[in-house]
Amino acid sequence: MKPAIVVFDEAPHFLDHLAPLAIWLDMPLLIPSFKDYSLVKEYYPEADCHFIDFKELVLTELLKTYDLLLYSTASRKAFEKEVGTAIKTVFVPHGNSDKDVRKEIQEEEMAFIYGQRMHDFLRPKNYITVGNYRKEYFAHKKYPSPLQFARKQKTILYAPTLESFHPEILDVPDHLNLVIKPHPFFARERSGFLATIPLKDNIQVLEEYPLVYPLLKEVDIYVGDISSLGYDFLACDKPLFFIGKEPLYSHCFGHRISKDIYKEIEKNSDSYQKARQEAYAYTFAPVPSKKSVYESLKKYYEA
Repeated sequence: MKPAIVVFDEAPHFLDHLAPLAIWLDMPLLIPSFKDYSLVKEYYPEADCHFIDFKELVLTELLKTYDLLLYSTASRKAFEKEVGTAIKTVFVPHGNSDKDVRKEIQEEEMAFIYGQRMHDFLRPKNYITVGNYRKEYFAHKKYPSPLQFARKQKTILYAPTLESFHPEILDVPDHLNLVIKPHPFFARERSGFLATIPLKDNIQVLEEYPLVYPLLKEVDIYVGDISSLGYDFLACDKPLFFIGKEPLYSHCFGHRISKDIYKEIEKNSDSYQKARQEAYAYTFAPVPSKKSVYESLKKYYEA
């Protein structure tokens, strides 16, 4: 069994999932974007990362070196169509959100899952539970703060998904700081929009900072919609607020906001601590040993 973790396109939002995984499992990480490759070298220097131009390398050549591919995009069917033969793959989720991707997951022969919630919600055919390996990776690491606010005061993280941005979030009171972490493809899909955000000393936009848990440690409150960062923030056991009309599972461990964002934030006490802790335990199983993950992969590979 010769496994590798593969990214098939420029995808900076995959790095914080795949690089810690590659380090934990001692697998090579193959990346076709030199920009993403550079980010891995800067922020995850322990990773065995390789820049590979897939435009010049067909998959059949890749399979001469590796025979088990772990990935977060494309699909097993797409692989098999291109190479003309069956191939062993493992789908690796890049977050645990409220997005319904059951159809995509159920097409996979094998998938990593974080815990019971992902199993119940996505119903994969076959799975290996890996827990919150990212949290463990970052637990004993120190990074310079990415935040550069003029005043040290309560800080709110706003993490909109690609489909949504609520402009009223920009009406932040002077006694609060706001850091905006948009989806990595936000600027591409809504060209010029981020440039319209007012320049204020209590508003900061983080466009290309890949590290999630080091950022979450720096903020006091999370505001989002269906982003997986809400589930990551459970590890911090701090208040969460969700903008959206449709009831979602994540709303059981945070406040729903429909209007007057800051008024809602300031009037609500933190009454969800128990719900957050229960949701974290439901979402993330304990991290297994590397040996047990390899044993499960080998069993799948040899089947």
